Amino acid sequence: MRAPSQGIRSFFEPKSIAVVGASTDSAKLASIIYSNLLENREKGVLKAPVYPVNPSHSSIGRNRCYPDVRSLPEVPELVVVAVPATLAVRLVGESAREGAKAAILISGGFAEAGRNDLEGEMLAAARAHGMRLLGPNTIGLVDKYSGVDTLFLKPTKRLGSGREVVSMLRPRRGGVAVISQSGHLGEVISEELAANHVGLRALVGTGNQLDVSVEDLIGHFGGDSRCSVIAVYLEGARDGRRFIREASRAAAAKPVIVFKLGKTKAGANAALTHTASLVGDLELYRAAFSKAGVVEADSLQSLVDYSVAFALLKPPAGRRLLVTTNAGGVGAIAADEAGRLGLRVPPLDWTARDAVKRCLTGLPLLSALKLGNPLDLTATVPTGPYVEATAAALASPGFDSAVVLPTHQTPAVDPDIAERMGAALKASGKPSCVSVMGRSPLAQMIQDGFLERGIPSFPTPERAVRALAALSSYSDSKPATVAAASEGTADRVSYLPKREGPLPPKVLEMLMSDYGIPSPRSVLVSPGGDAAEAGGLTFPVVCKLISRSLVHKSDRGGVILGIDDESGVASAVAKLRGLAAQLGVEWEGVLVQEMADQGVEVLLGSTRDPTFGPALAIGGGGKYAEVVRDTAVAIAPVGRREARRLILSTRLGRVLEGYRGEARGDITGLSRVVSDFSRILFENPSIGQVEVNPLIVSAKGVTAVDVRAVASGRRQASAPAAGIRGDIDAHP
Repeated sequence: MRAPSQGIRSFFEPKSIAVVGASTDSAKLASIIYSNLLENREKGVLKAPVYPVNPSHSSIGRNRCYPDVRSLPEVPELVVVAVPATLAVRLVGESAREGAKAAILISGGFAEAGRNDLEGEMLAAARAHGMRLLGPNTIGLVDKYSGVDTLFLKPTKRLGSGREVVSMLRPRRGGVAVISQSGHLGEVISEELAANHVGLRALVGTGNQLDVSVEDLIGHFGGDSRCSVIAVYLEGARDGRRFIREASRAAAAKPVIVFKLGKTKAGANAALTHTASLVGDLELYRAAFSKAGVVEADSLQSLVDYSVAFALLKPPAGRRLLVTTNAGGVGAIAADEAGRLGLRVPPLDWTARDAVKRCLTGLPLLSALKLGNPLDLTATVPTGPYVEATAAALASPGFDSAVVLPTHQTPAVDPDIAERMGAALKASGKPSCVSVMGRSPLAQMIQDGFLERGIPSFPTPERAVRALAALSSYSDSKPATVAAASEGTADRVSYLPKREGPLPPKVLEMLMSDYGIPSPRSVLVSPGGDAAEAGGLTFPVVCKLISRSLVHKSDRGGVILGIDDESGVASAVAKLRGLAAQLGVEWEGVLVQEMADQGVEVLLGSTRDPTFGPALAIGGGGKYAEVVRDTAVAIAPVGRREARRLILSTRLGRVLEGYRGEARGDITGLSRVVSDFSRILFENPSIGQVEVNPLIVSAKGVTAVDVRAVASGRRQASAPAAGIRGDIDAHP
């Protein structure tokens, strides 16, 4: 079987290229692509020969044009197809049979136009001969090192006056690989990087992802030594488990930054468990990014800003930020944003204060300065002392990074501030960002001056701080070595029912026991039985109506607490039998259960997502779980360390740590239970959802009080899960 990443190199470093559809009409897409490739070949960037293919022409310019791929002097390794969809299908088949290794399908009119049949036919033909497909409906790719460039956008446009203006910034050569599910936005990201003096390793538009996917490309660039940063515009992962696996491997070596569009809620109306309504697309994608060590950007602008910062700077050693400015307001804004994002803005120690004072000796307002952090030197400080004071403060071991906010409008600051401050920041060896505010030509000149010296410069202090926070987050979340594990394809336990629907109490009891999740002793009083069946339990007990037609029992009066003797059990059984008749639900008996010790109510649930498979949720439990919505989500399975991190990320975690002097809960025991629980769906594909609510956590331990689960009838897992990080650290 072909490895998913096999053949990707042929798109970027082909030994020969054919452009199907090139013509004498220079406005045609294929003609623009052919012209781009010829230009790169003439410059010596592209080494591969380029052949035009079009039966309507014998030559294009000074070059011979070939009627079909079979007529070429050699088999092209890469074929670029920009012809109508129905013709593209035939040409892909012919190219595959001739031995072409890869095809870029610029052509549209396929699945996005409702023609899935054409895509299926084309994919079958390509796979029969081992050819890879990028697209269809794609801008293709730009490789700044090999010279492959299939962008069909012209860099200039002619105005009505006849003057030609630049309409698109050409990308620089560098280390950022841009993978985009929108061709236009991919080009916009490339332009933004160029405007920030940051170079491109490659730009790839995935189009319809008929064959080559985002996951393939992350895997490819993860192992590419010329790529230092991977930036992804993501509308949706095709294979969530593989996305985590490839992103995790890549992020272990270099930053992977993702902006996910369309993070909408899903499954909010699922009725069986609270978990299904608490775990939506937004939570799942963020959980996937966290598991993989991906840096999440919350906007397209952030994706660009973070890419600039990662391309120019190394991650800081810690989260201690120095803010220097000559205008107090912007310094306060930066400090506020730093606090919101978890960066520390500690005061200068005495050594740093003395070093700063020495740089400011002789200035008239020195005695009035408050040498704090932010370090506000006021608008009267000249460029030289401002640069020296910033360098002296940043040299302190108490700071890991800096945001510098030079207000250039003041007469005291010279136009060469970028040259002088940039040199000092570079010499410090600590990552630093700058914010140059204003829209004047001088502001742009100073901003470009910093960028030319490898110092990220942003138009607002918030963006500068966010970029440094992203660098710090990568240091904190960089993934560990990827584990080798596989999601179950057959149930681990043998007693699960074959039919769909809620699992009966006896099965739930066995399931909890098999996964080491403590639960109170209980007895099921069958529909034809009587209260005497519960005689061996220790009072007090609780009685719960059992009916697959009744999901949330407590909402309908189906739970009776605090029963102290057998007569109370008999009375409760009779009452619940009557309730079942009143509600018109199926009567399947009563579960009599010993009451658990008092403690904190926790919701622990797992559901199966079509993209990411088993997912876990933990948070405050009880009947208000959906109202309070204090939930952390993770992709299952999780190890104990990850489980503990999830617990402590919620308000529930603060309670369990002993909020306001209350008794501490058994967080270690809860972490073990969460880790073991997370394997239930992962190892048993026929279970669709399982939830414990409440799970009682006290200082003594953890007890699963109420468990519900549903069998989906599904016996096979949807996606392999080899290499999911976190599933082998169950016993740290």
